[in-house]
Amino acid sequence: MKRKSAAIAVLISTLSVQSQVKAPVLTGAEKLNMYVSHEQMREVSAYGDLHWQYLGPVNISGRCTDVEAVGPKGKSYTIWVASASSGVWKSVNEGVTF
Repeated sequence: MKRKSAAIAVLISTLSVQSQVKAPVLTGAEKLNMYVSHEQMREVSAYGDLHWQYLGPVNISGRCTDVEAVGPKGKSYTIWVASASSGVWKSVNEGVTF
């Protein structure tokens, strides 16, 4: 019985070591090539000229847990924002005021 348990323990430890394949270590040249590729993608991005703009009653930092925009009933979207620390906010004029 001890022999069987020992064999199972060796088998399990061997399989667990083999299953933990590590990611290859990148060379400096590979990292540089990846960075150059990243910069090239940023240059051709359609969103490159967009910048964040603070909207709402005040500039409050914190975690937004959900944002939902409901289709327009006329000219403006209704936006609902759920915040982890300050409740639910509603805007009926596309986020100009909440």
